[in-house]
Amino acid sequence: MSVVFVTGSVWDEITAAVRSRGRRYAAVAFLGADAPALLPLTRGDMLVVNASDSAVRSRSTSPEAIAAYLEAGVRVYSEGELHAKVIATSTTAVIGSANASAHSRDRTIEAAVVTGSMRMIDKVRTFVEGLAEETKRLTAADLPRLRKLWDEGEANDPRRAVPGVNRDPEGLIVDVTAGFVLDRWDEMTVDPDVEKQVNRAVRRGCRDASLGVDWLLLEPGDTEYDEGAVVFVYDEDGVEPPIVITGPPAALPRSRRRRYQPYRFTRADAGNWKEWDEVEGCVEALRATLDDHDGRLEGRLDDPDGVGRALLGLWGIEVPDTRA
Repeated sequence: MSVVFVTGSVWDEITAAVRSRGRRYAAVAFLGADAPALLPLTRGDMLVVNASDSAVRSRSTSPEAIAAYLEAGVRVYSEGELHAKVIATSTTAVIGSANASAHSRDRTIEAAVVTGSMRMIDKVRTFVEGLAEETKRLTAADLPRLRKLWDEGEANDPRRAVPGVNRDPEGLIVDVTAGFVLDRWDEMTVDPDVEKQVNRAVRRGCRDASLGVDWLLLEPGDTEYDEGAVVFVYDEDGVEPPIVITGPPAALPRSRRRRYQPYRFTRADAGNWKEWDEVEGCVEALRATLDDHDGRLEGRLDDPDGVGRALLGLWGIEVPDTRA
């Protein structure tokens, strides 16, 4: 059994190790556009990356690298809290600090342990497989959204923090352009095991103690919500506290057509629903508007006299000023 500590040009050693035969399993947090050349994975290999919104927007994870891996038949998954860099082949395990990028190869001081220990190879493979939840698998359908995030981050400095990990806690509302929706939901019924699996998927990334995360069920034919949209759920008794959609719909495990969407909420307001009588001055008008719109009302948050701002005001929440 060989154990080698590598520093300096670690990617020469890593790339050579990855070119061995057999299935490969990698968890490498961040990818540059040239990652497929540094980390040459092929059909059937497994790759877990940090493709969170903040990682892509800060240009630490390249959508083009993800696209190249998908085209090559690699199974790609996203874990928003990932910061590890480990790889297992049939003969070698690599445990180190290097992201798959030219920045890592050419500009930063990296180190890695390369070993032929079967025990270590098995441990790395098990670690990667444990991260690769089916609900987090990336497909070609995710690429337009990821490319949009990448384009949004043109002015960002990726050195400011570790994307997706060392972030300032976000407020409840960070994107006023997504607008708001006042909607009515039916009670959801989901297999308990599936519910636990989705709970793990959506709750793992929450690091702000003031915010909670959960998810909503989309039945076949249900309209999905825009990411960043503020949603108010109502019934005949009143209106629930606002939630904010945090991601696109994902396929519900063990279901052909049902989907789910994650959201965040303010813990302090959880359960603090407002009766219709508390919606002063606009109860009848609002109910009439809902009737005219088949029970669903959408609008903008940047309208100073709008319904969205009035509803947020019931919980003392102000629309943030996002002007530069």
